Amino acid sequence: MERHQPIVAGLPAATAAAAPVLDKYSGEAFAEIGVPQRGDVERAVAAAHGARDAMRALTAHQRSEIVRRAAAQLASRKDELALAIAREAGKPLKYAAFEVARTVENLEYCAEEA
Repeated sequence: MERHQPIVAGLPAATAAAAPVLDKYSGEAFAEIGVPQRGDVERAVAAAHGARDAMRALTAHQRSEIVRRAAAQLASRKDELALAIAREAGKPLKYAAFEVARTVENLEYCAEEA
């Protein structure tokens, strides 16, 4: 079973507790997610605050490229993401795939506007 950890300041957070991700219909766990602790949240907020000036200094083109890369990463994992959405939310796979595709389209649109 896959276990996904929260990412804090660009690094996986070492969490002791985990929460199961359940298949909507069978009730079986198909993955686990690490549960962040208070310190993880505080570090994430501090990292975001610390990155503010660096993000502000980026050109529109640089910001656009960051968003385009995010869209490309999602697109490259579209089948995996659609399956996870379908299992967790109980959606038909074709609707979950549409949700992923729409997210990629939204990011690509945002990249144009960055």
